[in-house]
Amino acid sequence: MIWDDMFPDYPFEYEFLDQEYNALYQQETRAGNIFASFSILAVLIACLGLVGLASYMVEQRTKEIGVRKVLGATASQIITLFFRDFLVLVLIGFLISIPIAWFVMSGWLQNFAYRIEIQWVIFLAAG
Repeated sequence: MIWDDMFPDYPFEYEFLDQEYNALYQQETRAGNIFASFSILAVLIACLGLVGLASYMVEQRTKEIGVRKVLGATASQIITLFFRDFLVLVLIGFLISIPIAWFVMSGWLQNFAYRIEIQWVIFLAAG
């Protein structure tokens, strides 16, 4: 055999190309699964934090809610009052996270042979 004549110390080994590609992207798939799991966990913890913050705000503003109800405020007006406070906090967090996410994702995407640019629409949809 020609291989044995040219390289007697090295055994002939072969692999299929599709198996090579699967091995290359298996680490990316595993990392994606880990990130998805921790993302779900982070969202659940954040939701629990928002529920805790809402209950704390309601407890702190019980007298204000009572006065507003006596003066004729509807339930939707009171909910809007609290919603506005949460919206500001969420918007600030969103604006802080956009540059961090863009920096991390663009660095990660540079490792691929076929690169894409991150569009602003993706951040808008996530927000």
